[in-house]
Amino acid sequence: MGLALCSLAAQAQEKPNFLIIQCDHLTQRVVGAYGQTQGYTQSIDEVASKGVVFSNAYVGCPLSQPSRAALWSGMMPHQTNVRSNSAEHINPRLPESTATLGSLFSQSGYEAVHFGKCHDMGSLRGFKHKDPVAKPFTDPNFPVNNDSFLDVGTCEDAVAYLSNPPEEPFICIADFLNPHNICGFVGENEGVHTDHPIPGELPPLPDNFEIENWNDLPSPYNIYAAVIDA
Repeated sequence: MGLALCSLAAQAQEKPNFLIIQCDHLTQRVVGAYGQTQGYTQSIDEVASKGVVFSNAYVGCPLSQPSRAALWSGMMPHQTNVRSNSAEHINPRLPESTATLGSLFSQSGYEAVHFGKCHDMGSLRGFKHKDPVAKPFTDPNFPVNNDSFLDVGTCEDAVAYLSNPPEEPFICIADFLNPHNICGFVGENEGVHTDHPIPGELPPLPDNFEIENWNDLPSPYNIYAAVIDA
């Protein structure tokens, strides 16, 4: 999920500034702005209440890397050939001849900066990237891991940049790993966390949540079948 923001003052400029906030693993069904749940996403809901909500927006692929390559290049996975989360021995990097969001903005006189998670197979070309520094912390309510630690660094980097912006117009991406950390609720953290329950009811799982036969899925997803069988 991504949120693109520009200030009202910036809209009056010839070249407005842009901030894109990217979240990993966030589904529309749990965002209060879409009317299905309330109380979980107050900050996102506040931004949505002051802007425009797109109810018919779709990712290019339900896998992270193909989806990111599609988003930053404007091309579908069958065009980029980035079709899985695997590394370069399976997925080719986007060629230099492929236009990307970062290259187009840079060529138009923007400073293009990116903070946080990449996993893009070259589709972030044109952006100046800064790796986040992990900032460990503990949460008494929920288990956290290095994904969350890195998100603190990403947030601090983006805030520092926006607090002292350049003179030229800019496009800034704050790219977070969470709420991918839901994966931290398996293994030793598995179970219902009743000490600090989440208020209200979560939306129901989609009808296709339970997968009966992984082999019936397209080949990019079969890698997970091997992991589960192992």
